[in-house]
Amino acid sequence: MTATLAERKSDALVRLDTLRRQRGAAILDGNAFDDSGIIAAEQEIDALAQAEIESVRRKRDDEAVRLAGLVGTLSGELVEKEEKRLAAIGRAERGARELVAGLADTLRATDDMCDLVRRLGQPVPAKLDGPATASRLSQRLVAVLSTLPGHRYRFGAVGWRSCWRDAQDEWAKHERAELSQDIDQLTRGL
Repeated sequence: MTATLAERKSDALVRLDTLRRQRGAAILDGNAFDDSGIIAAEQEIDALAQAEIESVRRKRDDEAVRLAGLVGTLSGELVEKEEKRLAAIGRAERGARELVAGLADTLRATDDMCDLVRRLGQPVPAKLDGPATASRLSQRLVAVLSTLPGHRYRFGAVGWRSCWRDAQDEWAKHERAELSQDIDQLTRGL
């Protein structure tokens, strides 16, 4: 098993300390001492310290490369997500504009029907008038909006109360059923 840099440095420090004690003892005893072991241990400790510094630098460089790659990947994903988000916003805008146009057409057609009923000298059924139609359609809209995940009663500045209508209802089918009896009576009474 290969020793780590830290283990090798620790061993060299112990060896250096031992050599220095031996040199001190040699001086006290009046004996000669060869300093080459101390010089070699100091050089080894210095080399190991430089190796640790280089290891840290390499790890830092590797991490910088990894992070740069990650940033590049995440930046690409961010651009892709923004394109999808903008496409979804475009669909939502077109849908909202279609909704407003469809509701405006519905209310105009409702007003036209009420005018025809009045011209025929008949009372306008309560379910056919504009406010009743707007109320039913707004309930159907609320039922659909309530299915937006995380936004059951509010979406930003737009808020609504809960609604008993089913979000899966087909609006035109239910409007026909809602008014069919009144329309039949009006057309048979002519």
